[in-house]
Amino acid sequence: MSERSTIEIIGSSRKYINQYEISTNFNLPNSSLKKHCVIPIVGKYNGYTIETDVINGEMNGKTIVRNEDGVIMEELYLVNDSREGECLERGTDSKLVIRGMYKNDKRNGIGYSYKDGEEDRIIRYEMDVAKMEYKKRSDMDGYWEERDVSTNKIIAITQLNNKYEREGHCYVFNNSGSIVSANIYSKGDCHMYKSFENNKMTIYDKNGYRVYVGGYRNDMKEDYPCNGKGKCYNVNNGKVKMVYEGDFKNDKWEGEGEYYINGRRRYKGRMKNGYACGEGAYYDEDGVVKA
Repeated sequence: MSERSTIEIIGSSRKYINQYEISTNFNLPNSSLKKHCVIPIVGKYNGYTIETDVINGEMNGKTIVRNEDGVIMEELYLVNDSREGECLERGTDSKLVIRGMYKNDKRNGIGYSYKDGEEDRIIRYEMDVAKMEYKKRSDMDGYWEERDVSTNKIIAITQLNNKYEREGHCYVFNNSGSIVSANIYSKGDCHMYKSFENNKMTIYDKNGYRVYVGGYRNDMKEDYPCNGKGKCYNVNNGKVKMVYEGDFKNDKWEGEGEYYINGRRRYKGRMKNGYACGEGAYYDEDGVVKA
């Protein structure tokens, strides 16, 4: 839809509703009583009509714009000549072109553009300013890209609810495209369960305690699994103690590592699939190697 203000007076004779010029031969009723009108349009859109209710010379309520063939081109809701709520714009083939919400005559909230009748772009507006574009990921079912319109950079890859609000898993990126955090959104609340800095990942439990610090594999589809050197921690009654330090592969202890119980080393050696395997040394509670 046009970015022009819905109502514009030029001189004393021309009045516009959106981009449509109202014929000066039509006098808008100036009564406080609602009157349903079909208003002729001239100029660029000569032959179009606006069907609406007029109160005190201003258009209100459900409003329909038809072309010269009677095809509905726009469906609006007006409050004192200003667009409010959902507005739809169609092509001459009656297929949707634009659908979006307005507030005080400005686009506000989610707006859709269509190509051949199918959703093509989804953008969140804040008082006529395009802020965020949403696009489905073809390689991750149920996930969307959130792209900053001003920079054209992806700021998040996330699951969304039907209001295009984050709901479920959400991966956030910095301006250089590097992963910053992995989060879970639930009814407006956010829990960050992984953070990333200086090529290291930190994992947090539901209470925010650190339970892992170390390397990771840069694989979003697999939720960035622990990989390489790292440390695991156990949390008990608010006390954090290390339980493992060593090699990881695909979220499991694999390679060389040390296992701890109550902060004391109990095993050092080979690990496979999360368990001690092959050559290694076992320790008693005093840290002495068992025979």
